[in-house]
Amino acid sequence: VGKIHGGVTSNRSDIVQRFQDGKDRVFVGTIAAAGKTITLTRAHHVIFTDRSPNPNRNAQAIARAWRRTQRNAVRVYDIQARNTVDQINWEKIQTKAQLIHAIQNPGAYT
Repeated sequence: VGKIHGGVTSNRSDIVQRFQDGKDRVFVGTIAAAGKTITLTRAHHVIFTDRSPNPNRNAQAIARAWRRTQRNAVRVYDIQARNTVDQINWEKIQTKAQLIHAIQNPGAYT
């Protein structure tokens, strides 16, 4: 298992390379730490157990596992429990994402 979190600073590229080479079958990372400057195109599944309040960071985390040029499908799973803070936060994130989309595509909503 390869892991990247806020405490990992020096060997990030080695951890990523082990996953990309197939030496580690599972990669675990926080959105904040693993969502930057890495590519995990060997991944077939992405499982989120937390989300950033910033919708663009969440999209960036997905983009770390999927690139336009690759052939493999990547399934994204979002794990959250009903009636929890996570569900409330998810609804806020969705609202922000819709607002961002509307701002970036003003003609789509006229």
